[in-house]
Amino acid sequence: MSIQNFIRVSQVILLSLLIFVGCKDNPVSDGGFSVEAGSILFISDKSGSYQLYSMNEDGSNVQQLTNDPNFPILDASWSPDGKKIAVVSLVGDESTYPFYRYAIFIMDAYGRNRYQLTQQYVYVDDPVYGKLTYAGALHPVWSTDGKQIAYSRLMVPEAIANRDIFTINIDGTNEKRVTTTISVNETITDWSPDGQSFLCDIINWSKPGSRKFVAILSTRGEMKKQISVDTVTSGHGLWSPNQAYIVLTSWSGVRHDLFISDGDGNNARVLRTTNNTFNYPVAWSSDNQRILFNSSGDIFMVRRDGGGLTKITPVNFAEVEAVSWRRR
Repeated sequence: MSIQNFIRVSQVILLSLLIFVGCKDNPVSDGGFSVEAGSILFISDKSGSYQLYSMNEDGSNVQQLTNDPNFPILDASWSPDGKKIAVVSLVGDESTYPFYRYAIFIMDAYGRNRYQLTQQYVYVDDPVYGKLTYAGALHPVWSTDGKQIAYSRLMVPEAIANRDIFTINIDGTNEKRVTTTISVNETITDWSPDGQSFLCDIINWSKPGSRKFVAILSTRGEMKKQISVDTVTSGHGLWSPNQAYIVLTSWSGVRHDLFISDGDGNNARVLRTTNNTFNYPVAWSSDNQRILFNSSGDIFMVRRDGGGLTKITPVNFAEVEAVSWRRR
């Protein structure tokens, strides 16, 4: 089963609110391994539960980084300096709605010294709607300097279908809500290399028939640009390290395409087209030339010009998902 399927089931108002949440900076587990991690992180249930693995860029030197069935890994992201990993796992009671249980943890590159960064629930005093409750924490994205993480939380109750973007310092302090538009679902996918913007997927539930699209927001939550492609729905946007390009997924009917645009979102064009296969990008190489992406349970690389397609799924693994690529 796809990890992403498991965890997924307009002017944005400028606002930055302090959230009342305690820092939980104590290690909660040392359950990792003394191994040298490869540059690509992926998730597999080969051991019986979703755990984190690493490999080299050619699919070799597979290393298991976590091995705790009570701590399934649902997402992960390298810090900019390659010394830490942000992972998403579950907290709270199993009877709780699953999307309310996601939390972000920080651990070192060996899978050790893990601590919980985000709490299950946070409460916001909104000047328009009063006290709001948010739960879960998904899609961790590091700031360029490695001092903060941005992510998305779901408003409670889930029936409102509203996700907003939050940021937090990596010591667990100063958690803030960035986007504030009710009935608009904002899921962050990237933080720009210059530190000034976010890429996110947006669905406006208040407009019947709305489809998901990729947008560039300021780090204060202001809409800067909607990226236009020639298909109905798009998502999963990622900047290249030099911020010259954006890769994203767009689909309509049986078409599931990788697109590439200029770094400002202009000039979107098809990079790779497939039928009945869902492709979504994971990361860029540090030289801005290659793109790591997942496709129907396998892991691939492709050049920025669409050539050099290479399957790098590790031998003896099935239904895997790459989640991050270390740049250093």
